[in-house]
Amino acid sequence: MSRARASERGHTLIELTVVATLLGIFGVVFGLAGRYMSGQTVQLRLRARVASELRMALEFLRQDFARADTVVPEKGRLRIVREDPITDLEDPKAWAPGTHVEYVEDEGRLVRIELDPPRKTVVARLISGFKVDQPDGFATHVTILAGEGLLERNVTLVWDP
Repeated sequence: MSRARASERGHTLIELTVVATLLGIFGVVFGLAGRYMSGQTVQLRLRARVASELRMALEFLRQDFARADTVVPEKGRLRIVREDPITDLEDPKAWAPGTHVEYVEDEGRLVRIELDPPRKTVVARLISGFKVDQPDGFATHVTILAGEGLLERNVTLVWDP
């Protein structure tokens, strides 16, 4: 009868301690796994955002290069000049003769500046570098760097008249 009474009393202190320890270990393991996965998710989102920002900057530059008659590289600045009017655009004022557009890096943003009429557009964010040069004295190379560390990406666009 003593065995029946022992089974009615419940679990021993050792059994409860073992269960609590196992639950604690599982909690720590799952917590660390969740933290790791959440960090990976943040990195993937940042990588996707950097790629998206670079794509947007490239699209703006490609459109402006396609309409350009002259590209003038300056230190930290790119000036694109259109001499002839484009008549097939929806907005004829968008590229009137003598229109100037400039690109500059401003506090981690690539900014497109229209000079007449004056208007600034942030083309891309998360920019860590913007370099314009003419290594051969003829073609203009525009290099944009975005992101930091392992997430850093760069792209070079060449305008060859």
